Amino acid sequence: MAGDVPAPAYKRGDNNLPTGSVGGLNDAAAEFQPQTPQDQFIFGPTSRPEEPVTHGLPFGPGAGPIIHGPESDTDKRKALAYELLNSPNSGTETKRLAKRMLAGQ
Repeated sequence: MAGDVPAPAYKRGDNNLPTGSVGGLNDAAAEFQPQTPQDQFIFGPTSRPEEPVTHGLPFGPGAGPIIHGPESDTDKRKALAYELLNSPNSGTETKRLAKRMLAGQ
C-alpha cells in the first residue's frame, strides 16, 4: 500500500549481520594510510589534542567564540590601509594611497 514504510532488514541488537560486512570495514579503516599531503592534513592527528573539537564554537565544551564590538570607521580604514600596504599585489600608487590613509589624509 502507498505510504507504508518497509520494515528494516536488521533490528537493533540483531546479530544476524552478513558475514564480514562490519569486520571488513573495520579492517579497511584500521589499515588506511593517507598518501597525499591533503589526506595527511585531513586524516592526521590534531595539533591541539588538549582542546575539545567544539572549542571556539557557540556550543559544546571549550571556550566560545570571541565576539568583538563594532569597529570605528578609523579602525576599518587603518586595517584596509595596512592590508593594501603589505599586499604583494599592490602597485606603487596603491601603496602611496595606503600611506596617506595611515597618515590620516
